[in-house]
Amino acid sequence: MNLNQVKTDDLRNVAIVGHGNCGKTTLVESMLHLAGMSDRFGSVDNGTTVSDYDPYEIEKKQSINLTPCYAVWQDKKINILDTPGYPDYLGEVVAAIRAVEAAVIVIDAESGVEVVTEKVWQYAEEDQLPKFVFVNKIDKENAKFDEAIESIKHDLEKEVVPLQVPIGEGKNFKGFVDLLNLKAYTIDDPASGNPATEMDEIPAEAQELVAKYRDKLLDSIAETDEELMMKYLEGEDMSEEEIIKGLHDGISDCSIVPALVGSASNNRGVKSLLNAIVKYFPHPQDHHAIKAKKEGSDDEVKIHADPTAPVVLQIFKMLSQQHVGELAFFRVFSGTLETGTDLVNTFNNETERINQIGIMNGKKRTDVKKLVAGDIGAFLKLKNSHTGDTLCDKSSPVVLPEIPFPKPVINSAIELESKGDEDKLGEGLAKLSQEDPTFVWKYDSNIKQTIISGMGEGHLDIMMKRLKDRYNLQVKMVEPRIPYRETIRRKVEVQGKYKKQSGGRGQYGDAWIRFEPQPRGAGFEFVDAIVGGVIPGKFLPAVEKGIIGAMQEGVIAGYPVVDIKATAYDGSHHPVDSSENAFKMAGSLALKKAMTEGGADPVILEPIYNVEIIIPEEYLGDVMGDVSSRRGRVQGMEAKGRKQIVKAQIPLAELYKYSTVLRSMTQGRGMHTREFSHYEEAPRDVQKKLMEEYQKARAEGH
Repeated sequence: MNLNQVKTDDLRNVAIVGHGNCGKTTLVESMLHLAGMSDRFGSVDNGTTVSDYDPYEIEKKQSINLTPCYAVWQDKKINILDTPGYPDYLGEVVAAIRAVEAAVIVIDAESGVEVVTEKVWQYAEEDQLPKFVFVNKIDKENAKFDEAIESIKHDLEKEVVPLQVPIGEGKNFKGFVDLLNLKAYTIDDPASGNPATEMDEIPAEAQELVAKYRDKLLDSIAETDEELMMKYLEGEDMSEEEIIKGLHDGISDCSIVPALVGSASNNRGVKSLLNAIVKYFPHPQDHHAIKAKKEGSDDEVKIHADPTAPVVLQIFKMLSQQHVGELAFFRVFSGTLETGTDLVNTFNNETERINQIGIMNGKKRTDVKKLVAGDIGAFLKLKNSHTGDTLCDKSSPVVLPEIPFPKPVINSAIELESKGDEDKLGEGLAKLSQEDPTFVWKYDSNIKQTIISGMGEGHLDIMMKRLKDRYNLQVKMVEPRIPYRETIRRKVEVQGKYKKQSGGRGQYGDAWIRFEPQPRGAGFEFVDAIVGGVIPGKFLPAVEKGIIGAMQEGVIAGYPVVDIKATAYDGSHHPVDSSENAFKMAGSLALKKAMTEGGADPVILEPIYNVEIIIPEEYLGDVMGDVSSRRGRVQGMEAKGRKQIVKAQIPLAELYKYSTVLRSMTQGRGMHTREFSHYEEAPRDVQKKLMEEYQKARAEGH
C-alpha cells in the first residue's frame, strides 16, 4: 500500500483497551508481526515490543503511554492505539478514544471483567464506539471462556455475542468454531497463527458452547433490520450477505458487541481479529460526525470525515521523545493535510507551519506527504500547540470539543533538594502538565507548598522521574499540608483601636466592628453602618482592607479566616493623626481581638471530600472499616454486577496515599475518585494540636 495515497474508506482506527496485564501490548505486537510491520515478535518481559519502548515502560514491564502504531491488512490501513491498563494512566485511554472509531476490549480468560475493564467500556459507550471483545490467554491453565463472557453480562450488564467459541481451554485449547459458518478450525502453527486445518466436524467438547451462542448471534443479527427479523421469525435462513450486512450494521450502531477468542502471545486467533476489524468495523466516513463550534461563537457545526473539506485536526497526545524532541499525535477529522500547510490553532490563535507529517509505529516515524480525513499522524516540534488543541484551515476556524480527561485523584507536595531552581521547576511542571492534562500543579500560597496532582502514586512517580531526566531537577514528594480554614460561631462587637504617638504627627484609628458568622461557603461581607461621619467615608475601605489582611494571615492557627460578616457601626477619628494606615491597623486589630478575647468562639474548619470507591464485593467489609477509621461517613452504596460502589465523605487529612492503600487492600482491583465537597469543623483534638503548633512556631520566631 502506498502510504501517500491512502483513502478515507481504506482506514480503520482502533483503540486496544482493557485492564492491566490482560495482554493488550502483546496483542498489538502480534497484529504488527502478522501484518509484516515488524520482523520479530517482541516481548513485554524482555522490553522488546514495538509499542512499549519508553525506558520507564521497559523498566516497569507495563504500558504507561498511549502509543500509535499501524498495520496494513487486506489493503486497509489499520491505525492501532495501544493504551495502558492501570488506573494511573486512564487519561491515555480517554485521549485514544477521541481519535478512533472503534475499540477492541481485551479480557483475560482467567480473570474476566476487572475494574479498568469497566472504565474503558464506559468511555467507549459514552463516545458511541463500536466494540469487539477479544478473550485473550485462552490457553492459560485456568482459562474459562464462558465465564469470561458471562462476567461481561453480570458486571457490565451488557450482552456480548461470540463470533467464535474455543475448542478446548487451557492446555487443551486446539482451535475454534466459527459460529457464522459453523466450521471448526485447528490452530496448529503458533508461529503464523494460521487456522491451518478445517475439521470434518465440530468436536464434542465445543458443541455445548456452539449450541448456547449460535442462536444468540443469529437473533442479534436479525434484530438489526425489521424485514430480516420477519424473515428469520418465519423460519427462513438468512443469506450470507444478509448476515454480514446485519452484523456490520449492528456493530456500527453498537447494538451488537461480538467476541473473538485467542492467545496473543502465541499468535492464536489474531488473524481472525484482523480480518474482523477490516470486515466489520466502520471506516471514518461510516461513523457519526463530531460536533464542533465555530470559533468565537456557540454555533454548532458538524465535522464529517470528508477529504475535500477544509482541514480540521485535533492533537490528542503530546510526548517528549529522547533524541527527537516533542511529538504531537493528532487525528485529521476533515480535509486533506499536506506538508507546507499553515494551520491556525483556535485555542490561542497562533499559526503553525506544518513542515513534516509522520506516521508512527512505536518510536519509528515514517514521513508522508499528506494524510486524509480520518487518518492519524504525528507532528514534530510544534511551536505553540498542546494536548487537546484544534488546528484548522484559516478559512474555516472551528473548535473541537475538549477531550474529557479524568480529574486527578491524588495530591502530593514537592520540595526541591537544592534552592535556586524555583523558576526552572515551574517551567518543567508546566511543560509536563501540557503534555498530560491529568497531571496538574499549582503553588498554594495558603499552605506555602507546590502541590502536584495526578491519577495515582505511580503516575506522580513517573512525572517526577521525567522532571529529573529532562530538566535535571531533584525533587522529593512530601505530604501536603492541609488547607484548613478558621471561622467564628458567635456574634460579637469589639473595638479595634490603633493609637501611636512618637513625636510629630501620630497615628490614630478607632473602629467598632460587629462580627457575625456567615453560612458555610458564603465568604466575607463588609457592611458600612457608620452614622454621622464618626469614621470618615474615605477611611472605611482601609478598615475593610485591614480586616481582609488579618483574615488572610489567620488568627488562632495561621489559616485564612472565612465566612464572616463585618459591620462597621461606630468609631472615632482624629482630624490630624488619622490615616488610611491607622484605620487599616484598627480593622486588623478588631478581628484579632474578636477571635482571641472577644468571645467570637473561633473554630478551625477542615476540607471534606466526596469519595466514590469502586471495589469487588468481597472487599466491601474491609473497605467500609477503613472508611470509618478515616473519619469517613458513608453516604450510600450501590451494587453494580459483582462490584460495589461506595459513596462517602472523608476529610482530606485522611486521604493521603489513599489510592495506594485501596489497591493494596483489594489486590489492585479497587479504584476511587474524589472531589471537594465542603468545609466543616475539625475535631477538637485536631484543632487543639493545630493551635498549639502555631503558637509554638510563633514563639520560636517562625
